[in-house]
Amino acid sequence: MRVFRQRFTGRDGKTKQSRKWYVEFKDHLDTARRIPGFTDKGLTVELGRKLEKLVSLRVLGDTPGPEITRWLESLPADLRRKLADISLLDSRSVASGKPLNEHLNDFKANLRNAGRSEEYCNTVTARATRIIERCGFQVIGGMSASRVQACLADLKNEGLGQRTVNHYLQAIKQFTRWLVSDRRAGENPLAHLRAGNAQLDVRRERREMATDEILKLLEATLVGMRIYGLTGWERYTLYAAALGTGLRAKELASLTPKHCELNVELPTVRIDAADEKSRRGDVIPLPADLTRLLKQVIAHLEPAARLWPGTWAEKRRGSKMIQHDLNQAGVPYRTDEGQADFHSLRHTYLSRLGRSGASPKAMQRLARHTSVELTIGRYTHASLYDLASAVDGLPALPLAGSGAEPETEELKATGTDSADAILGNVLPLRLPAQPAFGCDSVQSSAVMGRHDDTEKTEVLEEAVGETPRKNQENMDVSHQSGSGRESNPPGDFSAATLGLKPRAVTRSAYTPGRDL
Repeated sequence: MRVFRQRFTGRDGKTKQSRKWYVEFKDHLDTARRIPGFTDKGLTVELGRKLEKLVSLRVLGDTPGPEITRWLESLPADLRRKLADISLLDSRSVASGKPLNEHLNDFKANLRNAGRSEEYCNTVTARATRIIERCGFQVIGGMSASRVQACLADLKNEGLGQRTVNHYLQAIKQFTRWLVSDRRAGENPLAHLRAGNAQLDVRRERREMATDEILKLLEATLVGMRIYGLTGWERYTLYAAALGTGLRAKELASLTPKHCELNVELPTVRIDAADEKSRRGDVIPLPADLTRLLKQVIAHLEPAARLWPGTWAEKRRGSKMIQHDLNQAGVPYRTDEGQADFHSLRHTYLSRLGRSGASPKAMQRLARHTSVELTIGRYTHASLYDLASAVDGLPALPLAGSGAEPETEELKATGTDSADAILGNVLPLRLPAQPAFGCDSVQSSAVMGRHDDTEKTEVLEEAVGETPRKNQENMDVSHQSGSGRESNPPGDFSAATLGLKPRAVTRSAYTPGRDL
């Protein structure tokens, strides 16, 4: 290594020396290189020593240690580029001194190129930017896990919930993982940070809507005025579709008639990958009564027209919209159990699905969740009456002095102990009523029962007398005294199930685009 000043001839013909000192050294290919240093000789000598260490690392194939990395980050950008030109630095080392805001711009562009929505790109980048600015980070090497953790604690103290704070942590960690995968950083300084327990700080708990609340909501919405670009009839069908499919607001807003396969043996609705949260796309089966309702919805629509048009989903107006309709229906938006926003319709769908006897795996598949724990833990709601009903199904314990016969109790539990027990298991929970709805109704005699069931009930009544009718009345009373959440199939919005009063609305009375 040699440190010197260059000599040159000035305009006056005299020999002069350059203000800067230069370093001459041999690189990993044993080629002589000359790099401009600083006006201070001592700093230039230190530069030459660091360059020799860098050459040694390049020859051995090792990565720079923390000391060399910090030194590289402190170098001017033009000097780092010169070292990269002679292959002493890789792209990672060159990027280490680049301002973080430039990396963030590249990160956002990478998200767009990966097919992420503009809203997603803006949200993730804004969260990562907020953390970086609050921590005062300038370059990659200055990022510190302890400072990020302290920043997250400050956000929580300022009023943010733990789940929201976790979203900020997820965004900044996503950014640092991208820096590593794009070879802009050697390691992820935030890899060991873990999200907090959101269950200990729940700020927005959603609840399941009871059947009587669903009834009031649908009745009030059907005759409601136009709000947020949707008529009362359109919101009625929208809520019914959400309760019968569990689709999210933006997924529902993306549906057109071409997404619906209704005139087949197994009616379904298809979600495109671009419109689904997980970006995979899926096909969801439809209950019979919702299928009939959707046929009425798409009867007057073009194939490419949206079933529920407008910007209500894009502008996140779904919760305000349902809150307005709940107020009109006299149903509380918030109770001790939580709030009934638009996403609570998805919670209601999955809770009713669980009560219908669906397996956890089927529920996870219909919810399109990554794990069964998410479906069962967050989206299904079991009331005290549901738990008591499960406990009542346990066989009796052979306790001393109780006089209980285990065999007899087991026979009673299976309904083989008496004629009353047999009839109690055969009769439906609620006898089906004949719906008298017109265009605006969702008839569900196919879901809850037909005339065949009524005829069977009449035969049983003639054979046993008044016992079945009394047994049925007792069942109705005991069921109504429970939580109000009946064990109906999800998406069952029939007049028989919900107890809707007949309405004198005919098919000819409906005009698309107008309130009823």
